[in-house]
Amino acid sequence: MDLNKIGRVKWYHDVSNQRSPVYVGWALMNCFAEHNEYYGRTIKDCMFAFENVCVTRICYSERDIKEGAEALLRNYSGDHLFLEKTEKIVLDRGKKFIETSRQGWLNSKDKDLKDLLKSLKIIQDYRTKFFAYSMIPELSAEILGERFDEELIKQFGNKSSEYGAILSIPRESELRRAERELVDISKKKNFNSLLKDYVKKYFWISNNYIDTVYLDEKYFRNKLEGIDMNASLDLSKKKKLMDSLKDKKYDTLRAITDIIESLAFIQDYRKKVFMETSYYTNEILRIIGKEKGYELMDMFLFNPDEMYDLKRTVVSDEELSRRRKKIVFYYHEGDFGFYSGEEAVKVENMIAPLKIPEGRVFNGRGTYPGKIKGEARVIKSFTELNTLKQGEILVTGNTTPDYLPFLKRARAIITEKGGLTCHAAIISRELKVPCIVGVSNITLALKTGDMIEVDSEKGVVKKIK
Repeated sequence: MDLNKIGRVKWYHDVSNQRSPVYVGWALMNCFAEHNEYYGRTIKDCMFAFENVCVTRICYSERDIKEGAEALLRNYSGDHLFLEKTEKIVLDRGKKFIETSRQGWLNSKDKDLKDLLKSLKIIQDYRTKFFAYSMIPELSAEILGERFDEELIKQFGNKSSEYGAILSIPRESELRRAERELVDISKKKNFNSLLKDYVKKYFWISNNYIDTVYLDEKYFRNKLEGIDMNASLDLSKKKKLMDSLKDKKYDTLRAITDIIESLAFIQDYRKKVFMETSYYTNEILRIIGKEKGYELMDMFLFNPDEMYDLKRTVVSDEELSRRRKKIVFYYHEGDFGFYSGEEAVKVENMIAPLKIPEGRVFNGRGTYPGKIKGEARVIKSFTELNTLKQGEILVTGNTTPDYLPFLKRARAIITEKGGLTCHAAIISRELKVPCIVGVSNITLALKTGDMIEVDSEKGVVKKIK
């Protein structure tokens, strides 16, 4: 790939500080053909950057994001059952992906290395097929969020925030459902036996792609004490408001509202699927790594094609060292480049240099209203979350389900990316915590200890001192 001929890409979706192994990014890049065919669009540019083993930055171009939003609106207008059909496909593929991964894990102890690698390939194929349909939130939600805001202002003027807060209420999240079910079974006389089945169903609840554990009964017994079922979302308000918007002038607003709700569901379900299957995959990788002489964290630096190779020398120690520093792979119109070490650093600086915002005022999108002041706690990795203290303002790239126990400590939440369907937006409404999303590179502009003001009604963050 000749990067000099491509020219500077205008990136729109630029998310850092996630924890992801190379095999996840590899599946994503290999699903584009099927994704494009189903949604009737074309993805031209995508970049993944992995630093310090697994801290990931993901970029999609403005052109691709806008086309993704237009494709969804076009598909919905042509067939009002399109979202329902898409959700069914995502659910069906997710279930098959989970079951295939689970069986691969259950049988892993009885297989030789050759069979383990075959099993891993099958699982990776299911991961790619699942991604093809479930990756759509990242490729449309932010633009749709902007269109949503524009329609709200157009229809409701100075009451747009009030109506927007109601119309953006999502369905019950997987995490909230898990908490509700735990509370429900705790009231039963046969709680102990019910808890065993509950653990099998929700053992993955605190996982991310990298840090995967099988939670036990003790964990969930302790978790019961911290569950607050009062922080709930009133979907009846949303239904009542939607039923009142029958006039044709609300057609666009209704369409975007339906799409945003569906995207939030798909994104939440996708996280559930990946957090469970990541446990199974990583346990298999742990066994393969032991056979091949690699630690699990090193296995995360392999692309799947390399994993399937039985040779011990498939990746040299020197190359592994380079990959621990930085990996970049870049997709452009069907072409694909893979870079490591200093070369990866140069490639990232060439095609997607980080922009550090200047000044003391930063703008984003408020998802739950409130105005508060407090100290910032800048979190750039999941492993740093334990440092978040009660009453601090969390400043991070984005949040994932494994952040939930820590989010309850925060007075407010600020993320670099995301829209009305992102995890932080959904959880902020559940917890009733002021939140602003889409504040570009705010983790670079602020540092822990900065005194800041969060005005989520205006979507403004101010650095006081």
